[in-house]
Amino acid sequence: MSVVEFIEEKDVSPEMIVSIFKRAFFNTQYLSGGVWIDEKNTFAVMIEIETKGKYIKFRSSVGIKESASISEKHAFANMLNDAVLVRFKIYDEAILIGDYYLPYDSGISAFQIVNTYRIFSDVFTRILREVYESGGLLDISN
Repeated sequence: MSVVEFIEEKDVSPEMIVSIFKRAFFNTQYLSGGVWIDEKNTFAVMIEIETKGKYIKFRSSVGIKESASISEKHAFANMLNDAVLVRFKIYDEAILIGDYYLPYDSGISAFQIVNTYRIFSDVFTRILREVYESGGLLDISN
């Protein structure tokens, strides 16, 4: 019988997130803005705790070519929004951001946090690699 680690709502914190991911053997560190997870085969993901809204936000980003028009960039982000559950938006005309919000009202299991990270990271990486074309809008260096 396996034991499921359940985190009470009041105990959800960046320190708790770091602890969960370190125990799951992820390269995790806490920086001033949130928890960062950086793996070799995916884009880095930042995890933030929004206590007011009671959700855990997963966010990643990739450069987008500045030479494209802003309307092309927004059309690209909207095309991605129609394809997956990750929300995409353009930031500062040079960055494409994808994010996902996981509610933790009334508590959450550690498994759900790690599993959501895995799904988010996989979807973000896969969808961007699928739409990447040499000379296209994305500025992917790896």
